[in-house]
Amino acid sequence: MDTYFAYDVETANYDYSTICQIGLVKFEDGQVVESWDFLINPQTEDFMFTCIHGITYNMVENKPTFNEIYPRLLEIIGNNFVIHHTAFDKYATQAACEAHQQKILDFSRWIDSAKMVRRTFPEFTKKGYGLKNIAQQIGIEFNHHNACEDARAAGLIAWFCCKEKGISISEWQKLNKRPIHLTTNSKDIQELIKNGNPEGELYGENLVFTGTLSLPRTEASYKAALAGCKIQDGINKQTTILVVGIQDHFTTGHREKSSKQIKAEKLIQQGQNIKIISENDFIKIISLPER
Repeated sequence: MDTYFAYDVETANYDYSTICQIGLVKFEDGQVVESWDFLINPQTEDFMFTCIHGITYNMVENKPTFNEIYPRLLEIIGNNFVIHHTAFDKYATQAACEAHQQKILDFSRWIDSAKMVRRTFPEFTKKGYGLKNIAQQIGIEFNHHNACEDARAAGLIAWFCCKEKGISISEWQKLNKRPIHLTTNSKDIQELIKNGNPEGELYGENLVFTGTLSLPRTEASYKAALAGCKIQDGINKQTTILVVGIQDHFTTGHREKSSKQIKAEKLIQQGQNIKIISENDFIKIISLPER
């Protein structure tokens, strides 16, 4: 019997460590057998992403903190395989562990269902493998941006890929480490920055920088592209990540935020899923070993 868990998180704001909901679903041979929906007090009142997931500070004010939930999470997962869709749930969990001085989870048995999709369906190798789109394609109905529902959808997508390829979850762990063969000239740095490394964990993400970085901008762009990001000059409907450096108040007209960040926050309020992160978080993300 193939037993595995599916996992998803929601955060209060663009600080990855502010996890306010964890969804965990247990599967046996593709069937849901148990689920856990943890609302978490992220110990901040800054709930910028309420417009995305509907969770407010009042809803979690009296809920357990991450430190209180984490031991239970480890107990439930044990040594089983864990499905997550794209890398952000893993990054957020690592950030929360670091912020709360908890031992970081062993991600060696975590499997990215987005990569499973890319290896199963040629039409989604380069794009279109987001959770909502794939769920629609294979007929999964779910309440997007509810962590427990997103986890359930990811787990069902993973099993669908297993059936399509005729292999088990454990075999997927090995397959996901193999290259995805794409016709792209990754040796050309400019082409890499334009399109992103198709082997990177962040492939499919569209990234914009704003402000002054500690790294030269060209170096930061190259590192992000190696991680899979497509580098954009400005914020638009395709943007998924904004990395914020130190703001030059002369350039921003003495505002605390750049015009790029202001535009990104407006799009977030309208429902666009953009992660706004600091340069330090960006460096941590691109330095996290791929599993």
